[in-house]
Amino acid sequence: MGSVRNPFNKLKRCMPSGAHNVVARRRYPSGTLRYALRSQFASGSEQNPSLIEPCRIPSAPLLALKNLFAGMSFLAFVVFAPGILFAQEDLPFNISCDYLKYSKSSEIVFSSGNVFIERDTMKLYADEAEFRRNESLVFLKSRVRIEDAATTMNCDSAEYHLAVGTAPASGVFQNARVFRDNMYFVGHDAEQLGDTYIFNKAYLTTCDDDEPHYKMASPRIVFVEKKSVTMKHAVFSVRGVPVFYTPYYRQRLGERRWTLAVRAGRSSRSGTFVKTRLRYNWSDNFRTYLLNDYFSRLGYGKGLELDYKSPSTQSNLYVYGINEKDAGASNRTFRQSHWQQLPAGFLWQSYVEVQDYSLFNNNYLRDESLVLKPTYIRSRASVSKSVSAYYLRLSGYRNEAWKDSLNRFDADNVIAPEIYFRLNPVKLKLFSYDLSYNYRNYFNTDPNMGTIFSDYTPIHSSLARIFNSYRLMRSITLFPRIGYQFYKSGNLDSVEYYFHDINTTLNFYRPLKLSFTHNYKKEPGKTPVTDNISFADEYRPARNVVFRQSVVYDLKKRSQPLENRFSLLQNQLNFRAGAMNFYARNYYNIALGEVLSWEAEGSGRHFSSRFTHNRAEPDFLNWFQRFNFKYGKWVVEAGARTFFNYRKTDIKLEDVIEKELVLKRNLHCWDMMFKYLVTRDRREAWIFFNITAFPDRPLGIYRDAIGDEWSFRKQ
Repeated sequence: MGSVRNPFNKLKRCMPSGAHNVVARRRYPSGTLRYALRSQFASGSEQNPSLIEPCRIPSAPLLALKNLFAGMSFLAFVVFAPGILFAQEDLPFNISCDYLKYSKSSEIVFSSGNVFIERDTMKLYADEAEFRRNESLVFLKSRVRIEDAATTMNCDSAEYHLAVGTAPASGVFQNARVFRDNMYFVGHDAEQLGDTYIFNKAYLTTCDDDEPHYKMASPRIVFVEKKSVTMKHAVFSVRGVPVFYTPYYRQRLGERRWTLAVRAGRSSRSGTFVKTRLRYNWSDNFRTYLLNDYFSRLGYGKGLELDYKSPSTQSNLYVYGINEKDAGASNRTFRQSHWQQLPAGFLWQSYVEVQDYSLFNNNYLRDESLVLKPTYIRSRASVSKSVSAYYLRLSGYRNEAWKDSLNRFDADNVIAPEIYFRLNPVKLKLFSYDLSYNYRNYFNTDPNMGTIFSDYTPIHSSLARIFNSYRLMRSITLFPRIGYQFYKSGNLDSVEYYFHDINTTLNFYRPLKLSFTHNYKKEPGKTPVTDNISFADEYRPARNVVFRQSVVYDLKKRSQPLENRFSLLQNQLNFRAGAMNFYARNYYNIALGEVLSWEAEGSGRHFSSRFTHNRAEPDFLNWFQRFNFKYGKWVVEAGARTFFNYRKTDIKLEDVIEKELVLKRNLHCWDMMFKYLVTRDRREAWIFFNITAFPDRPLGIYRDAIGDEWSFRKQ
């Protein structure tokens, strides 16, 4: 340290010649460390530093010794109770242990007893450790464990070179077991150089048992983190029994550049079929899918999907086609969607779809409906901007359907263009306000889409409101909303409305809350369109009990009998008893004096029972029952829906109109899932398996009794 005097020089003159070692001891109640200096003679017997007992040093020498150690610019001691932490500015780690010895002459730190070394995200555990400062080398012995952010290693002993500068970490390990990327690597010995591990006389498995249920063994395994595993003369065995041998094996890790999904089977409509979906990742943002299908009755189907995603842009193109042999139909599907952030905070979105009588869509490996879709061309596009003060959108939409009479596509629903603007709520001193405006140039000849507009018609609509919440008293809250609405369609006269809904909430008695809302809407000079008062109450007689009611009184029906002025009265009761939850709800017709429908449910941790009844189906109940529980390694979920006559004493099997059973079994390193489902239009069964370490790669068998399909699926 330049001109800084070495405090050891003065101490050396007072001690016999020989190696001078520092042994750190435990923290005393006063909060200071007590150090013992032991002179070791070359001719004398040398004790293991871990067995050295604390020296009895007078307080004055101890103070001098404390000052001496404070001058050691290259060494510092920090205590972690109950052990000791050794730290130094030039050392690349902190160390905690029961006993610690530092040799100045050789610059070696020796520690033993619950040794813990920490460096950034790396942690090392051992019974004994020796650090050679000049070589950045750590020797670990007995019950060694090395951890970092993504890798865990257990071994008997280790010789570990810490990463210094551009030199990567490296090491040699005996009887090593490494866990990384959901895989276990176990070898007689192992070497590490940066991200590469070499295991000798080793095996690979995803089973965490000491004696794994299955493994891939090889004389030499090379593992490159996040990239690959390579083996020569590999033998795959199950419960110690060899199953197959391969002279060379290599597997890419992480997200592979390509994956293949396969579905093969037979159905009454398609015949024997094989459907494949090959995905290839060109980069982190761009991937392609190649679809290649064979159907013995339909023919060959081929498709392509391009998908691009980045923080500012998302785009997808999907094309599929098949010439059906049995029907002679040529089915084509085309879809393109695009989403992109533009300068100045604008956002572009577009979508184009061309669909004929195809049964194929982008939910490719799912079960498709047999309902034929109409032939159409559909497109939409928009530019929008959303900020805290407002939202603005300019958009257009067009739908064209094939007309045999015209022998071409013909537009039946068009919006070109549409402008929408919304001013988000602005708060003033006494109230807040907001407003919105919408313009559409609209054309529609499809009655399923709403009002018919045989010619392009401009439609204007706007809305403005003022509102605020006022606490009149501690138990009274007033929340009025007053607004103006404008609507004009084509050459028709404009329509203007004044409207308000004023809510008053009363809470004089804490368990009881009452709410009244007057809803009013009126065109100037005409009778009100809406004029009613809604009533709602909430009563909490106990902590876990809530009773709610709501009804609407129509002031426009003043001339009618009182009971005819009310809407359906809704009553609901919720209560909780321990781990059980219950609720009951009904809809009561005040005019008829009877309940039109009701439902009730009780549920707990492992079950739920729900009953429903509708006056339109007298004497009949719907009973929905579900169970879920664990039995050993089995997870069971079961459900059923029964529609039965409650006036009869027995429930027949045909009354059970829906059934579902799901069984999941943890086979330690494998997972199994079986599902059986029956509804009025479906009768299906699945059984799937996957390795626990890779849950997104299942394989299994599917059965559809309605479509008479058997198929094998692999993702």
